[in-house]
Amino acid sequence: MKSTKLVAMMLALSLFACRGDDDGGDDGDDGDDTGDQGGGEDTSIYDVQSDDLAVGEPVTVRGVVVVAVDAYGGRAGGLYVMEPEGGPFSGVFVFVEGTEAAELAPGDIVDVVGGVKDEFALDDDETGRTLTEISPPEGGTIAVTKTGDGEVPAPETVVPWELAADDAESEKWEGVLVRFDNVRVNSPPEGVSSTDETLLEMRVTGPYAVQSALTGLTDIENGTCYSSIVGIGDYFFNYKILPRSADDLVAGADEDCLAPEIGDELCGDDTDNDYNGFADCDDFSCADASVACPTTETSVADIQSGVVEADTVVSLSQVIVTGVSFDNPSGVLQNRTFWVQDAAAGAENNGVSIFWPEEAAGELPPEIVVGRTVNLQGTVEEFPCLDDACSDNPLTRLNFATASDFGPIVPVADLIPLEGVDLATIAADPDSEPYEGVLVTLENVEVVALAGTNDFSIGVGKAVLGVDDVIFRYRTDNDVTVGQCFSSITGIVHRDIFGDFASAPILLPRSVEDLDATPGTCP
Repeated sequence: MKSTKLVAMMLALSLFACRGDDDGGDDGDDGDDTGDQGGGEDTSIYDVQSDDLAVGEPVTVRGVVVVAVDAYGGRAGGLYVMEPEGGPFSGVFVFVEGTEAAELAPGDIVDVVGGVKDEFALDDDETGRTLTEISPPEGGTIAVTKTGDGEVPAPETVVPWELAADDAESEKWEGVLVRFDNVRVNSPPEGVSSTDETLLEMRVTGPYAVQSALTGLTDIENGTCYSSIVGIGDYFFNYKILPRSADDLVAGADEDCLAPEIGDELCGDDTDNDYNGFADCDDFSCADASVACPTTETSVADIQSGVVEADTVVSLSQVIVTGVSFDNPSGVLQNRTFWVQDAAAGAENNGVSIFWPEEAAGELPPEIVVGRTVNLQGTVEEFPCLDDACSDNPLTRLNFATASDFGPIVPVADLIPLEGVDLATIAADPDSEPYEGVLVTLENVEVVALAGTNDFSIGVGKAVLGVDDVIFRYRTDNDVTVGQCFSSITGIVHRDIFGDFASAPILLPRSVEDLDATPGTCP
């Protein structure tokens, strides 16, 4: 698990914290009043995980077993300890920074003295869940002292879909070593941090998250069956388990895992038979079934204006592709996105992004190019960005889409951007909402900052808007300087999911022609 003390959302994506929320563990017996280092009375991890012990209360736990020391990734630090007896509520994360736990190893028996109970959550986490941990008191430190050698408790075998269906069930196992049997990878490891490339997350049967907080997750393909995955139960915006090493992932035979949802019977029973989070017509594996999947024929404008509700399966007829993201097979951009409009002319609500997860949907069809007319079918999603970072104004997109009936290509010159929109309007939430997914032109804009390798920011007064390289990398071949005034920049209004602009609205130019570097008249 990672450091918990940052509050900036994009930084927090590379961190982990300590756990909590409505814990209900068994009460342990109080020990003697130690009085050392302000540790208070001896207690147990079961007590720490219980709501009966208030946040901020001094904590001393003795004779607990180290089950993992976080020495992996961009922000290593901290350790997980368990009561030797194991069971629900028997584990907890101990927040110690830097190398304070470097000399410890799994199986060490330790005393943890001088901490306090903490329930951590970032302000952006609106779920009501928290993470219970033992943290240093304000201005103080925790002493972790080895007192003997022992054995790591055997992992508790749990059912991933039972944990996925019930927060209280997942909560029992935070900090505890658990085991999933016969689970399939539903989505392979993806980057979930713009600041720590080692931080990856995949989804397995449940669906349940498995994250690389303690060890790497590499060379794992979609559909892989594991006879077992062992990991420490954890929470950071969603519940997950953290394998400790490659040995915690044991490959299995394909027939040991639940089969994909295939055929008319399984695809028409209103059940998520393979526990991948999608039932029947919402599941890609049901695409070839003859079951009639209900769809709502609609328009981009009705999707973006809220006439069509989220989670509705819709069809769009002969919409026009206005932009296509890079094909980047590694890192956080491994899934493709393209954008469509109802008509060639830009207008409010006339644009939406199409999310195309290649591991599930296959490679993006080569016919999907700028100007192509196409029929689409997919599910409307209000995506709150990673870990709910833009939950107040989520990104509207069409998810798990299929494309058909590829029509003629509209010449790029005939795709008319919307003009006359203020940069300040597009840069602000929720004012930017009507322009999401829309091709727009902004005139006389000044570069106010450079970001990352290829990105930069433009601004007017106090309003700042990121210009991102998701579609086209202008700075690769062109110098951009702070203070430079562009006569105009054209691009698609989107929302930054992973990059330098922290879930804010951004502008995505599509080619060099979209940036008119002729000096303009900037305010």
